[in-house]
Amino acid sequence: MAQPTNEVLLAALQAGRKLRSLTLSPISHQLFSQKEVTMAKLYSAISNLEKIHICFDSCYQSDRDEARVVSRAREMEENGFSQEEINSAFKESFSDAARRVYGALEDGRVLRFLQHAPNLREISLRGPVRINIDKLLDVSKLLGLENAWGQLRDLRLHNVGCHWEQLIAVVLNHRDTLEHLSISMMKTTSEENETRFWPAVAGKLPKLKSLKLDFYALQTPGFGWWMRGQRTVPDLWDQ
Repeated sequence: MAQPTNEVLLAALQAGRKLRSLTLSPISHQLFSQKEVTMAKLYSAISNLEKIHICFDSCYQSDRDEARVVSRAREMEENGFSQEEINSAFKESFSDAARRVYGALEDGRVLRFLQHAPNLREISLRGPVRINIDKLLDVSKLLGLENAWGQLRDLRLHNVGCHWEQLIAVVLNHRDTLEHLSISMMKTTSEENETRFWPAVAGKLPKLKSLKLDFYALQTPGFGWWMRGQRTVPDLWDQ
């Protein structure tokens, strides 16, 4: 699933093209899980990016490392396992497949990928569609809690989740540069602390020009209080 993207990025690198913008939609976790020699080439290809839009693939059950599965199945067969036992070992429910993919995306490999594009001015992350799984992709593990892009102007987060405290950290890491912030379909795992978000960022985003929030974010207690503290923002409700 990563091969077409590899070919495009490596062709650009070989041609001496300096990519400024990249959209990956939908993209498999396998792109970020390749051998280091391949990843090193991809890192070089994206080193000049200024904009990146990533929509993560939700076809979990077809998103497996089949070469690894085949190798493991052969090993089991050689060790005397029956075909029924082998099939059972690799049978995967939708939820199990989703958790496997989420685990791969949240282990730091996406963050490492993005860190190799230090000049990013715009980052847009769209999590996989949720079906029968009570979990959202943790954005704090994709962007890091201490990492910052020194020129980031535009941050868009859709269908992802995290603790409010972590969202605060991600936003305030870019307090000096952030001009546009969009949060939609955001779910937190610490709802009892959600009122802390607005007061925590109120008045601390001096360059903010636009803020886009969906229904769920607008229902957060304390939003009205926070909005009154952002009088310099001309377009708070950009729906």
